Amino acid sequence: MSNFYCKQAILNLLSDGNWRTAASIQLNTGYTPLDVRKTCQQYTQLCISSGEGYKLVKFATSRELSNSLRILMSRANKINKRARSLQRFMLERERSAIRAVTDVKRLLG
Repeated sequence: MSNFYCKQAILNLLSDGNWRTAASIQLNTGYTPLDVRKTCQQYTQLCISSGEGYKLVKFATSRELSNSLRILMSRANKINKRARSLQRFMLERERSAIRAVTDVKRLLG
């Protein structure tokens, strides 16, 4: 997938100012929903996404921008929570390994 061509196709399709679902974009451009998502994530000022689909930022209302921001912040918080949980798990695993080595050394004397 060429990001440039995907970006241009999205710009052309969304230039009417309406919301489009990823399926609708795929139907009209041939780019998969994953291509669309990756392109929109790469060009953050290009479009916003919500449950309604994708829309060019320049056509979004303040409320739509606010809702999109809220969704992104919620996702970011969930990702950060998962990362902290994984970090705690890794630290505990390392501590357990260190305790095991220390116990073996103590037993061997």
